[in-house]
Amino acid sequence: MPLFDADKNELAVGQLIYDDVFDKNGRVDALGGDLAGEPHSGHVRVQFHDGDTMWRTCGHIHVRAQRSSPRRSSPAVAVRASADSGAPNTAPALEHAGAPAAPEPEPKRARVTLNNYFTSRTSSISRVESRGGGPSTLSASEGARASTSAAVMDLTMPELAAHERDRAAKVKPPSKGMGTNGKAKSNARETSVPITRRLLEFPDQSFVASAGVLFCKACKERLVNTTTQIKQHVNTKKHETALKKFQSSSDGDSTRAELLSEYFRVNPQVAQSTVPHDVQVFRMRVVEGCMQAGIALAKLDILRPVIERADKRLTDSSHLRSLYVPIIEEHEFTHIKEEVKDQHVAFIWDGTAREGDAQVMVIRWCTESFELEQRLCAFITLAVHADAKALAGFLFVRLCKELDIDPAMLIAAIRDSVAVNTAALSRITPMLTNSTDVLCVCHTFSNGGDKFEFEVLGDFMTNWYVLVCNQVRPRKLWEAMIGEPAKGFSNVRWWCRAEIQIQIAKSYNYLRPFVNKLVELEIGGASTTKMAAILADESKERRLCLEFAAMLDMEAFVSATYELEGDRLEILVAHSRITALREMGRRLSMEGAMPNLEAALRRAAMLGPGVIIKKGPFIGKVSCACVPSLRRRSGSPRRSTAVRPAPPCRDVSC
Repeated sequence: MPLFDADKNELAVGQLIYDDVFDKNGRVDALGGDLAGEPHSGHVRVQFHDGDTMWRTCGHIHVRAQRSSPRRSSPAVAVRASADSGAPNTAPALEHAGAPAAPEPEPKRARVTLNNYFTSRTSSISRVESRGGGPSTLSASEGARASTSAAVMDLTMPELAAHERDRAAKVKPPSKGMGTNGKAKSNARETSVPITRRLLEFPDQSFVASAGVLFCKACKERLVNTTTQIKQHVNTKKHETALKKFQSSSDGDSTRAELLSEYFRVNPQVAQSTVPHDVQVFRMRVVEGCMQAGIALAKLDILRPVIERADKRLTDSSHLRSLYVPIIEEHEFTHIKEEVKDQHVAFIWDGTAREGDAQVMVIRWCTESFELEQRLCAFITLAVHADAKALAGFLFVRLCKELDIDPAMLIAAIRDSVAVNTAALSRITPMLTNSTDVLCVCHTFSNGGDKFEFEVLGDFMTNWYVLVCNQVRPRKLWEAMIGEPAKGFSNVRWWCRAEIQIQIAKSYNYLRPFVNKLVELEIGGASTTKMAAILADESKERRLCLEFAAMLDMEAFVSATYELEGDRLEILVAHSRITALREMGRRLSMEGAMPNLEAALRRAAMLGPGVIIKKGPFIGKVSCACVPSLRRRSGSPRRSTAVRPAPPCRDVSC
């Protein structure tokens, strides 16, 4: 039944009501102020259907609209109605005035609690409202309050993403030997043996005395001062692995301390030269860690209070950046020089094509154990795009001067086929006597794919990229239909457009229902309208289907691009992949070279005069397709078509 807020003047004895505090239905038993000695102004006495009777504030009472069908009124209602109208009372049994009528049966409803408030789609108020009859006449304010009270309770929680659902802490099952507090039981007791004696008994184990206890710096944990416990800890795999890492880190600290000492000796005027060496090494380690993790050094100002809990003091991020980044770069160059010494090296470089430039260079070599190694040796930004002369100078200086690589040990120059790279390499080729010029075949494949011309497919995909690839709701709808994640669009990643088109081609049967659903839900606006117009045009839709089928036949071209795009041993499969693609290109004019396109053509073909057909060894041309006779074969009707042998075709491309 519809609900609206009650007023004392609107209530009558026997009126059906709903209490929003106790979530109960009942009837009005008496009105406040009508009984002698009971003022109760602004209250009504309510007898609930479960038998409870109590005085309730009118503000918590909602009147239930009466059903449109006639209903027997209680004697109390008749008495009050007669008194209000001045008509004589003809109701029998006046001694029962004020007694409520028998309550109508109501289904038991669950109370709205905090546990079910957000999980129930329909609150108890909504269920009471849905069982009501015809609506009563409400004022504007009463209608607004009624709609608000019902709408507030009709709530649901949104569906959480996977990472939100996985945020609960993982609890491991209890294991044997665990105490009631979740910690392992231990009966070991500390001995009175001095910590200094333990350090002499177990040298080179990274043990130290810290605050009067024995501490393992490698494992970062406190040890019990007993011989048995210490021996057990030393013999664990955990300690052995941690000790090796600790010793390696200690050796690295010595190297960094020497590097910093040499730097400040040569540059005594540099700030922070008087800082202790252990603090300098700590700061350098922090900067290195942030650079390896890709954390901006400016965030160290936020993390500084936490990092300084290691009893080492940091400084402002601007000082850390200006001092330690050049030192770290010099240290890395020294390390790379040692690695590539006497190694045959290949160098790969590339740059952006925008105003300004970012040049990147990587070197690769194969170790004596046949392991491929590669290092980033250059990443610089330029004010303007580099020409061939400047690029050649950058390559030669970085390789042969700064990294000290013998030009005779440079055996391969790997690049894409942009003109400036070709001109730059030609300038330094006379000095690289053993170098081979290697072009990036993936760039060649990508440039070849850009030559594909599909008129209708291009118009259709332009709207698809705008709508499905950039808006969440259409993408989720498409993923729900095809049952797999939608391919994403990127202006940088090669062949992303072909991947999207191939995915649509494989799910072409869902394309029209998907666009119709977008139109029905009014999603996409002009983009949806343009795609729907293409699908509504029979000739364009037929051509779109054929172009999607042609792209599906080019899937081998796309897969070869990704198979040859890598940094390992792709050269071992390069010849076979390129040979297969060249063979596919030679066979394009032959039957069976593009099976998906041919199947789409057969399905869309219409028999008519002049159409050439082939069945087995017989090739003919349709002379007439209007013969009305029908022949039945295996119970199915078949249309007769007059066919005569076709003359030899003079079109070479046919």
